[in-house]
Amino acid sequence: MSSATNSAPNKSILLLAGEGGLQGGTERQFRTLHQLLTEKGIPSIYVTIFPEKTLLARDGGPSRGTQISLFQIKRSSRLGRLMQYASAPAALRSLLQSYEPTSVFSAAPQTNLLSWWAAGRKYRSQLTWGARTSRAFSTMANQLPFRVGARVSRMIPALISNSEAGVDFYRQSGYRPQKWELIPNVIDTDTFAPREAGSVRIRKDLGIPDGAPLIGIVARLNPIKDHETFLRAAAQVGAVREAAHFVIVGSGDPQRLATLQRLASALGIQDKTQWLGARDDIPEIISAMDILTLTSRAEGFPNVIAEALACGTPCVSTDVGSAREILGPEFNPPAPGDHTGIANEILSALNTEGHDSQDLRSSIVRRYSAEAVLPRLLAALRFDSTTRLSRE
Repeated sequence: MSSATNSAPNKSILLLAGEGGLQGGTERQFRTLHQLLTEKGIPSIYVTIFPEKTLLARDGGPSRGTQISLFQIKRSSRLGRLMQYASAPAALRSLLQSYEPTSVFSAAPQTNLLSWWAAGRKYRSQLTWGARTSRAFSTMANQLPFRVGARVSRMIPALISNSEAGVDFYRQSGYRPQKWELIPNVIDTDTFAPREAGSVRIRKDLGIPDGAPLIGIVARLNPIKDHETFLRAAAQVGAVREAAHFVIVGSGDPQRLATLQRLASALGIQDKTQWLGARDDIPEIISAMDILTLTSRAEGFPNVIAEALACGTPCVSTDVGSAREILGPEFNPPAPGDHTGIANEILSALNTEGHDSQDLRSSIVRRYSAEAVLPRLLAALRFDSTTRLSRE
């Protein structure tokens, strides 16, 4: 077991994030939670199964919070990894005995089941599970713990979903926790804010002409994100707005990247489309966009929409998860896979006379900032934060 810090006070929250090293929304949300809790003086223990790079505070320095991996290395052989998974409950139980956290919050089917198995009767009252998707799982690695989780969910004090669609999906799948909680993701509205200077730099670096529309998507190259719909919509937009440029931010399987690039070429937009891969300057890139697009086929709480609005950037999205709630009642998102609907929404947004960036940002700060969400989350975790938060 490896640790970035030696100890933490007993009154703490253990965040069981996942395997480690993943770039999905669930893992990123738990990193954000860890950073925000630590900044507010609430001891947070960020735990992954396998090692992850050292977490940083928002000022770029090392995080003051505790970061631990259950194993120091991830074995390369399938048998070796199976042996590690088999011993993970004992490793987590040892961690619970050492830190005695007040609350244990897990993020996904595997870590939900792991927390239950490790907790036993002694620590079960501290458990809170997370429900962060609204769709069926496609791999056995997720399906099996998800099904077993439904069978043991009656023993779990609370299950927090970040979307109504997630609550519905878990209920229909047989989950029956002692209490349901509906709490949106927290958005780091200090990090995700308008970046005018960075926006100018990004557009210059990408060679975007002054006044040319820049439409982008920020999502890992996973089929559920449906980049095909984005590219087909981009082709339709480009046919009407010839000056438009497109940018795709996110990494993934090289074969999938090659497939998507061939589609862009077949659609005739390869010269206007740039593939940036994974980046660490996402707020600046989003600020440089005229419109951010989400074309996912399923989501829980799509962080990237709220983050873009916090940057003052208008958004177009498919009708998934909490997209309608985030965008507001005046929006009518197209169905997943409807590239013509997405294209029409983009063109409509481009034709709208200006937009109030501050209004877009204010709607997110009011509903999803740390100040708005953390008190509700801490209450759901049964963590008494009254004294600590009142000092902020």
